Amino acid sequence: MAQCFRGGGATLKTKLKKLLTLWGKNHIAGNHVNGELDSHICQCERLQGAQQSKIKFLDCFTRKGFAMTKGFTLAEVLITLTILGVIAALVVPNVVQSYNQKVTVAKVRKFYSNLYSVYSFVMNTNSKSRNLSIYTNDSAGAKKILDDFIKPNYKIAYDAGTNTTNKQKIMASENVKYLNGQTMGGNYSTDNKYYAVKLQDGSTLWFRGYNDSQKNMGFFVDINGKKGPNTLGKDIFSVGLEQDKEIDYISESYQKLCIKEDSPGWSCIGWIVVKGNMNYLKCPGKVDYASGNCQK
Repeated sequence: MAQCFRGGGATLKTKLKKLLTLWGKNHIAGNHVNGELDSHICQCERLQGAQQSKIKFLDCFTRKGFAMTKGFTLAEVLITLTILGVIAALVVPNVVQSYNQKVTVAKVRKFYSNLYSVYSFVMNTNSKSRNLSIYTNDSAGAKKILDDFIKPNYKIAYDAGTNTTNKQKIMASENVKYLNGQTMGGNYSTDNKYYAVKLQDGSTLWFRGYNDSQKNMGFFVDINGKKGPNTLGKDIFSVGLEQDKEIDYISESYQKLCIKEDSPGWSCIGWIVVKGNMNYLKCPGKVDYASGNCQK
């Protein structure tokens, strides 16, 4: 093997060993250096001598395949990134949607719990307010709802009152839709019978008195304010209060309306309060009422 290191070959071997040290000691240990390294140096020198090539020794050394750490090719990196991108595109939207729905469920349940608490208080302990007909179908009736129902139970960040300009700052004034995709008629921000406030949790609440045979008071809550999708049953929910009756849209009959494929969404607050999910969005028309889960 010695004849392979004529003309400074031994020096070349020493320099090469130092170079390999930069690649990691695991590549130049023991017989790996003393055996295979000598062999590759000899072969590379003979190749250069026979072909009278001007190729640098290290180029020859590399071509001969001496053990070294091999990195990923550009193609391999791109393929890996593509696969990860496809997985992310499939998984991330579902994860985000699931998280957003859990946030919605929590906010809706909190809103209902507070409303039901004050409703029970008014009906059972406050004799002066037991007759809900005092919450008249006008701005004065809405203001009384604010004083008796809202202020004692909710933290208000902005009081828009019944003024249209102020209400449009916190309410989705146009393109509000039903759950079935149809556009909801009317514009609540321009109706001065509705009083609106923005709560500290970012949701918007508007309400009015009715004083009719159907209900005595009506409440809407938009859990994310003016942000989309501004759809009943997705981010906007409604309940009504009736004299000596349970809050409507909570009963079993109303809950079942929500899971129908063509439901407008009026009754979905009842489903969320009782079932604790929004599976009616995940599988419209295919939700099992008893379990609350999507049918297979």
